[in-house]
Amino acid sequence: METFSANVRMYEADDDLVARCEEADDLGEVWDEYDDEMGGDYTHEFDVISPQDDGLLTVTDEEGEDILSTELSEVPFESSEDEGETIEEGRYLVKVYHQENVMLEGDMEIEGDFSPEKLYFSTAPALQGIDALNEGPLADPRNLMYKGQEDDCVGLDYLEDEGESEEVLLLELDGDGNWTCLKSSEE
Repeated sequence: METFSANVRMYEADDDLVARCEEADDLGEVWDEYDDEMGGDYTHEFDVISPQDDGLLTVTDEEGEDILSTELSEVPFESSEDEGETIEEGRYLVKVYHQENVMLEGDMEIEGDFSPEKLYFSTAPALQGIDALNEGPLADPRNLMYKGQEDDCVGLDYLEDEGESEEVLLLELDGDGNWTCLKSSEE
């Protein structure tokens, strides 16, 4: 699978961190300093793609023959029984790495004939509404799902990407699940 993708890393922002962000000219510098202090122990981390991605999904059989090639926009994004990680309301210092031409690959053994309509991406509703992520429903690219299988998750692994840009944001999540950007900077 090839897609544009993003890695989202979050630190919960207490009053001290919020004050540091508000005083700083560059949130990227605040991120770097705080990341060093915390040792990369993120409050949350997600790898995401959105239905707006211009990516291509290719499914091959065990002999390596293509049996499906389709745009990501043709694969539904759905909630599964496991809604995924939730995020508590509050303020967060967030770094979004926008990755280009990401290549992902994974394997799954399917019983019976392959049915393209059974493929879907499991959504991560907690990330909906973050402007830096196109405001669409978002999925963890490691969670390509196949309905009706006991083990229905295809574990997709990163093969490569051709570069990235970064955004650092101070965001607030309210009790209704709405994100507000308090401050941002692009790197």
